[in-house]
Amino acid sequence: MCPCAEDPEHRHEIVNPVGAHAMIEYNGVRYGVIIPCCQNCNNIHHEYRINWECQAVTILDCGAGTFTGRILDPVNNRSFKTINLVTGDQKKRIVEIEGIGFDGTEMVAKFDDPDHFLFTLAAEAMKSHRKVWSSEKHQVKVITVNEGVLPKKEKAKMPNLEALKLV
Repeated sequence: MCPCAEDPEHRHEIVNPVGAHAMIEYNGVRYGVIIPCCQNCNNIHHEYRINWECQAVTILDCGAGTFTGRILDPVNNRSFKTINLVTGDQKKRIVEIEGIGFDGTEMVAKFDDPDHFLFTLAAEAMKSHRKVWSSEKHQVKVITVNEGVLPKKEKAKMPNLEALKLV
């Protein structure tokens, strides 16, 4: 079931599945995660909260300073292995990343009109003053978001909720 339906009466199967990027706090650590949902529920015109229990895969660990996946330079089609500096300007809609590519060479990429995930990465990197973000040491975790929070007709029992919240 799609975890984004606002109203339990409108809860629906995942149609045209996509991975929604979200930031959550879990056990005192902020994570960037991917959560399966509908393409229609995850678009720039109306992004919905994650209201119901679902699984999430960590792609960014703000506590450890690690990430997984490919952050591609949009011009040269190269990926970052480590990130040394991230800056962002939300008014100008620009994020710039400096780091080392998988080929071992230095690289700088400028993202015009980046998505929310890149702005979040920029904000977390600048806030933490972390010198290096690494893609080599990220421990991918599957975590349960909103554990036990289900529409009444889907609840078998209500377990203890962990302190999870969207941020």
